[in-house]
Amino acid sequence: MNQSLDPAIKIIERIKSKGYKAYLVGGAVREYLLGESPKDFDIATDMPPGELKKLFPNASPVFPERYRIFELETEEGFRFEIAHFRKDFDYKGRHSEIVFTDNIEEDLARRDFTVNAIAMDPTCGKIIDLFGGQEDLRRRLVRALGNPEVRFEEDRVRIFRAIRLAAKIGGKFEIETWKALVKLSERITELSNDTLRLELGRILELPRAPRGVYLLYRAGIINKIFNPQEQFKIKELCLALRFAVRKSYPLPLRWALMFYFLGLSPEKINELGFPRADFNLLHYILTCIEPLKLILSDRASPEEQLRVIDNPALSYLVLTLKAITFAKERRVVAYEGLISALYPGIGAEKLISGDEIKRRFGISGKAIGEAIDYIRLCQLKGEINDYDGAMKKLEEFIRQKGYEKGSH
Repeated sequence: MNQSLDPAIKIIERIKSKGYKAYLVGGAVREYLLGESPKDFDIATDMPPGELKKLFPNASPVFPERYRIFELETEEGFRFEIAHFRKDFDYKGRHSEIVFTDNIEEDLARRDFTVNAIAMDPTCGKIIDLFGGQEDLRRRLVRALGNPEVRFEEDRVRIFRAIRLAAKIGGKFEIETWKALVKLSERITELSNDTLRLELGRILELPRAPRGVYLLYRAGIINKIFNPQEQFKIKELCLALRFAVRKSYPLPLRWALMFYFLGLSPEKINELGFPRADFNLLHYILTCIEPLKLILSDRASPEEQLRVIDNPALSYLVLTLKAITFAKERRVVAYEGLISALYPGIGAEKLISGDEIKRRFGISGKAIGEAIDYIRLCQLKGEINDYDGAMKKLEEFIRQKGYEKGSH
């Protein structure tokens, strides 16, 4: 048995030592059968919640507690979700009514896709596969368990899960499952914006994010959610995401690439309810891509230069432009070096404050703002690097502007 399952074996052995059944299920089994090493483990058992809590005092119940699910994290960083055997009784929207059972076969029958409906006892290597999941996994095939239209109708989030699963395993869809997915995706916008953001983000985070986004496009989901500009090119977006994955870009930059190629406005992006910090970063990147191009061609105004260059997120903006250039021109440009040569003072502390300018030169209001911006841009360009140099530059600037004491 592959040692990657050792953490799960320890947990399952402890449950079985108390006379209960326990199996590894879901993604961990799928990953193991694909030769990967799982970090997160789902365990299904018939151990009552009270007994489970006694056995694992550090386990935390997952809300709502009536579902009898516990989370546990080991000191080594392995995460477990331990759930009681159950079967679906009735679906009401996205939420199912469940009954508990002592039968692993009934538990497997309620799962979404055949490759997720495989149970394994890693203590002895026993595998329970009632629905051909291993064969579908061998073929890298995503097949709904049961009637695919019913499965997607029960829970439309399964549409995203199906696409994420196909991207994860580098697979394709069984034809009836794909037809049902495309048909039911017409109603994808009934999901909340928070759910859409979360599920799309999970796809963008994948090592095979380009594959996932391409499947979203093929299913018509991107068009339904975002209504992109007519000139949108899915190939360019996928190439940019391939570059982002290869360079380990964080999720916000992958979002930025998607929104850039879709041609979305900040208002549309805000509808997805991003946390304020993420929205501010996305807004900065998407509104500064074109000004950055002007800067690199020496055609930007001083105001544009300051807005783009004097920002702590500049490095993220540059990374985004690198991926865009790769997608559009098939070349990698070392923009970092170009920008450092143009603005050697990036990151330096400001040399002088507005209060100092007011005291020294007796100006205020708009005049102070212009003076601050001028001296900051000089500093960023490396024309000054100390207080005395800043004061000398300011004197020249104020004289050229014709400012006098009391100027606003």
